[in-house]
Amino acid sequence: MAQNYHMIGGDGQTYGPIAKATLQEWIEEGRVCPTTKIRSDADREWRQASELSELTWPTPDPGSPSPTATAASATWEQQADVVGSKSKTRASSSDPEAPESQIAQATSTIRESATWFYWIGGLTLFNVILHFTGSDVHFAIASSATTVIHLWTNQLESGGGILAFGLDGLVLGTIALLTWLARYGVPQAFLAATVLYALDGLLALYLNHWLSLVFHGYVVWQFYRGYQAASLIQRAK
Repeated sequence: MAQNYHMIGGDGQTYGPIAKATLQEWIEEGRVCPTTKIRSDADREWRQASELSELTWPTPDPGSPSPTATAASATWEQQADVVGSKSKTRASSSDPEAPESQIAQATSTIRESATWFYWIGGLTLFNVILHFTGSDVHFAIASSATTVIHLWTNQLESGGGILAFGLDGLVLGTIALLTWLARYGVPQAFLAATVLYALDGLLALYLNHWLSLVFHGYVVWQFYRGYQAASLIQRAK
């Protein structure tokens, strides 16, 4: 992978990522002077351009004055126009607190957190089927809302089955929608899942399903991690 660089211009703005070839052209044009602050993706410490051995500096013609930091700085108004239209947008969108390693870690966290949507959705569907067949089996990770729904509708004299079917569909539809949004890294999907599954945990407490309550607490934490990771990536775009 080609090495990229970031630099602090004479206007105080940070520009980048910049390819080495482009950076070398700016050196030739006098837009980068030996004292310009530059950092590479490999070494994230800011250094003077003259300290980077991979960069070469033009030999001045005999009798011509060497470029100085003052002369180079004078060209930054022109550079701001050129670089601003090409690189400044990308630089301003780069979160200095979110280097590539953090972005990669956040992407991995989102995938891990999104997996729980499938587990909850699938096992909740199984619970619904088991409820309609009269089984007392209950999956701990699944939503406790469907269990409460069937406990309530079973007490109705008529229409309980139809009402349970409709409410179960609402629960499963909500999970499906959040799953779809989470696939695309939408922070609000993870935030909504964090809140709703925490409330669902209160239903597990009401049912005295202690193992389910423990699982709820762990998955709520996973959803919140997904929200933090998705928010980080959204800010970095």
